[in-house]
Amino acid sequence: MGFKELIKVLSDEVGFDGEPAADEDGVIRLPLSQIGALALMEVAETRSLLMWCRVGELPERNAERLKDALLRANFMGQAVDGGTLSLSEDGGIYLHRYLPLDLTDADRFMETLTAFVELVVNWTRLVAESAFASENAANAETEGAAGAFELNREGIIRG
Repeated sequence: MGFKELIKVLSDEVGFDGEPAADEDGVIRLPLSQIGALALMEVAETRSLLMWCRVGELPERNAERLKDALLRANFMGQAVDGGTLSLSEDGGIYLHRYLPLDLTDADRFMETLTAFVELVVNWTRLVAESAFASENAANAETEGAAGAFELNREGIIRG
């Protein structure tokens, strides 16, 4: 299916009044209550749909441990379901995923989008918890809290 057809499917499924409009860069931003804005755009060169969302910011304290956890989550896509976590120049942490248009039908698109939103919600929570843990790490150091992060089998980071 093509990008416009998939956006129509999304509009019909979610119940938007009309189709969401793209900005001047071709990006469609969908406001979602738990995560902010989910962005979608077509990448013509690869005939794919790119979806991304900001999941948080790199905290001032414990940043290296969180970066390590993010890299481990990206390893073989084990905790990002084929997506990628990345760090922007301003310290924002983003999750993004490409979906090949030629291999995607309406059902696969909605399943992938739903799973992606669930991942974004989980990563937003985990990054926020790590930032909270890093803020409290200085206070907890005297109590012996290590503030370490680990990736378990389910791909969940624990602080």
